[in-house]
Amino acid sequence: MIRRSLGAVLAACALTITLGACGGGSDSDDSASSNAGTTEASSSGEATASDSMSEATNDAGSESVGALPAVKGPKMVATKATMRLVNLAVVDGKPIDIDLWMGTPGYGEKVATIAAGTTSDEIALKVTEGKDVSAGFDGQMTLMPKDDVDLKHTMQSSSETWLDGEKRILVAGSGDAKPLSGGAQFGIFQSWVYLDGGKSPGVASPPAGKASVFVSATGLNHLRPDDFVVPGVVGTCFAMDNANTTETGNLGSAFFIDPGTYDLALFDANTECATPLGDAASTTVAAGDRYVLLGTGLTKDTRTALLLKI
Repeated sequence: MIRRSLGAVLAACALTITLGACGGGSDSDDSASSNAGTTEASSSGEATASDSMSEATNDAGSESVGALPAVKGPKMVATKATMRLVNLAVVDGKPIDIDLWMGTPGYGEKVATIAAGTTSDEIALKVTEGKDVSAGFDGQMTLMPKDDVDLKHTMQSSSETWLDGEKRILVAGSGDAKPLSGGAQFGIFQSWVYLDGGKSPGVASPPAGKASVFVSATGLNHLRPDDFVVPGVVGTCFAMDNANTTETGNLGSAFFIDPGTYDLALFDANTECATPLGDAASTTVAAGDRYVLLGTGLTKDTRTALLLKI
């Protein structure tokens, strides 16, 4: 039987500064995954989940929209560091569109809106004008419901040290979200994926002649214990060789696979791989490719995976 590592969960809690308890911060227990609709990243760099997740709704974020503070924010300038945001957030049982701010509303700049169930293109991190980033910098950002600038509704606030030129992915998942009514702050789980160019160990390249597949379960936290999933190839139970490497960039287990065309999917770890969760992603992988299967879904029965090339 596959067992979850409690240590991995506890370690992940220290990764991100949050506005609430650890449940609103990073979660590196990514041995599980799911997503409503398995799709591969398009040539434009955007990956989109199936209809059950892509029906973006902001009902939870429409109850109270506060006015921007009167203070004029500083001028923000782009660095060479970049990130992508995978929006698998669930608030009050519904997917939600996210506004990404560098800094905070009223004292920063909104740089992107990421629809529910999709992945953004690369976004340059921004800092206040005149800030020296040559030796690293503090990357401050805030996740808000779309068109909502009331800081009481902050979904996540993050401040981490970056190197100029570093690349990461931020997976915004579900978790201990609280209702917006009454002005209470609410949080979501998020997990950083370290790719290249940073101080933290990044996602390792596969051995010569192989491709690698990783797993993220951040989008399934609200379904625990039914978030425990494993990757596989439809029709051949656990066909991928476990990479047995710790260089996963804060993702879950790494698996190596030969080049070829496959139907990749997530499977419930408690029932082995009798039936894939949701639709499989048919894709052709080449030697040197790196993919991640991102778990998502609103219920146990709608669990599936979003396939993203990294």
